[in-house]
Amino acid sequence: MSEIPTKIGKYEIVREVGRRSMGTLCKANDSFSHRSIAIKVAHAQYAKLATEDGERFRKLFFNEPHAASGLGHPNILKVFDADVDGDLCYPAMEFVHNAQTLEEFGNTESLLPLREVVGIICERKSLKKTPFLSPNSAKICPKAWATR
Repeated sequence: MSEIPTKIGKYEIVREVGRRSMGTLCKANDSFSHRSIAIKVAHAQYAKLATEDGERFRKLFFNEPHAASGLGHPNILKVFDADVDGDLCYPAMEFVHNAQTLEEFGNTESLLPLREVVGIICERKSLKKTPFLSPNSAKICPKAWATR
């Protein structure tokens, strides 16, 4: 975890959890609420705030946590905060120990048939107003799969 400091904003970094294309995911402690959280820190090479590309990246990077923060669903991570600390852009989210993401369900072998997808969307009219969320913002909840 060489480029991630021990503290970001008000959060104490505990350890690195993983790396993705846009950022590094860390487990952290929120000393105010006394809970473990997840922080996704944007990779520095994309988030240099002094450039036009950096500003564009930052806007896109914050779209997802902004969209998720307005949702309340057991299969979507809660977003507590999103901020910039120096050159570090990060959202602070719910930390789920040993959580699985829906990423594996995004490959072509496991996609639902188009007819079924359209049916699900029509059943849930509120989804029409929901901005895009990546598979890494969702968590698998056995209760949700039981109703499938």
